[in-house]
Amino acid sequence: MRSLFNARSETSRAHRLSFVLIGSVAPGDLIRDATRTPFNIGSGVALTDFTEENASHLPLVLCATPEEGKKLLGRIFSWTDGHPYLTQRLCMEATSNGTADEVDVDALVQRTFLIPGDKKDSNLEWIRDMLTERATDPERILTIWRELIHDRRVQDEEASVAKSHLKLTGVVRTHKGRLISRNRIYRTAFDDAWILRHLPKDLERQRRLARYRRWIFITASVAAMLAVIGVGMASLLIRARVAEGDATTAKTVATKSATRPKWPRTRLTSKS
Repeated sequence: MRSLFNARSETSRAHRLSFVLIGSVAPGDLIRDATRTPFNIGSGVALTDFTEENASHLPLVLCATPEEGKKLLGRIFSWTDGHPYLTQRLCMEATSNGTADEVDVDALVQRTFLIPGDKKDSNLEWIRDMLTERATDPERILTIWRELIHDRRVQDEEASVAKSHLKLTGVVRTHKGRLISRNRIYRTAFDDAWILRHLPKDLERQRRLARYRRWIFITASVAAMLAVIGVGMASLLIRARVAEGDATTAKTVATKSATRPKWPRTRLTSKS
């Protein structure tokens, strides 16, 4: 392909020849020999997900009436966000026994994609392998994926190998210069519990140690705060008792003074 591309400078007929490579691959993966020039003569084509407008023909075949079909398609989109394969697969499953007027979309998603264990739909199996076995840096990739499913801000970086791999995997898409998780099915299938099972053991041990240290710090801080509050309350209680004792003593003295008998005064005269 490179020689044919270079031939365009010599013959005009070579401009009429183009190649289309269909698949999900990074340009660097097309040249295995690191000593050769990278594949830099092509341009990537990003495929976007369906919008409800793109899928406007689906309600006509989903339910008996177009209105019910639009409602069902909206529930399907709440899970797939327009992912072409996932959307069509759910529509096919919903109409497998005729029209889908009474279908439970949540149960359908659970039965089709979210079955226990790793025996999932072929698309989800491929994503699982891309996130683990075929990942060059699974620790970094899974860490970024965890941030995304918790709606943390992650900037898109073309030079980042891990972020490029996530985009090739298909679990993320770019929106206004940052990465976001692609749909609810992927967020549910590859959730926190799944990430913990597939993270390298050393990383998980370090995270558990960090959580333990944070717990110790929080516990010590709370204990110190309670101790300060306890000392303050004890001080106030002692002051209140002392003030109460002083008031009682003053009252007793006043009472004794009031009940003391008054003796008549006598005038002393001298005899001459």
